[in-house]
Amino acid sequence: MRKLLLGLMVLALVTGAAIGAPTVTVTRTPGTYPSLPPKSGEFTLTPNDELEAILGVSGPFQSFCLETSESITIDNTYNVEVTTEAILGDGRWPGEPAGPRGGDVISPATAYLYTQFRAGTLQGYDYTPGPGRENSARALQTAIWYLEYESGYTKWNALSREAQAFVTLGQSSGWTGIGNVRVLNLYDESKQCYQDMLAIVPAPGALLRAGIGTALVGWARRRRAF
Repeated sequence: MRKLLLGLMVLALVTGAAIGAPTVTVTRTPGTYPSLPPKSGEFTLTPNDELEAILGVSGPFQSFCLETSESITIDNTYNVEVTTEAILGDGRWPGEPAGPRGGDVISPATAYLYTQFRAGTLQGYDYTPGPGRENSARALQTAIWYLEYESGYTKWNALSREAQAFVTLGQSSGWTGIGNVRVLNLYDESKQCYQDMLAIVPAPGALLRAGIGTALVGWARRRRAF
């Protein structure tokens, strides 16, 4: 059994490399982001098959950006690396250590808020598309920027009352880790970093099964081709 599992893992790695690299297409869904500054709010991310396998999702999902100093182009497709930290960001709270790659590891409060958001259970968030959701998206986005120590949003008084409520909710959650929340580091073909966005991965066991499943599908497709 152990040899079989090891063989499947090797197959997943070999076949995964042959299938392709993970990418994501960034778009907007009307009624989920504010039209007035700051315009950042909810983004709609559509992963390719390879990224779907890593994230354990099927189809588009909503996300938020982590950086105020990096840009993003709507209706564009980016290469993706899945990590736990924002790269080339504005900085970290004083005394906060850098991540393994020298970046800014997302805070447990940010991870909690995004986990609740994706579950559709974030307290105080209006999920109905329209003005209410646009206001909630603006508030959650600026709350994330505050928690990640981004330029222009490091002062408590720079936040709206709604954003302050989200920050307080995240900081009082009791989370000390980031759970299954990860960062999508978005790059172009030249490896220039464009933005860092939030995502959720499956539990470790599920992630392994997803990788093996993707590898086996690719292997089966190649067998049918001969």
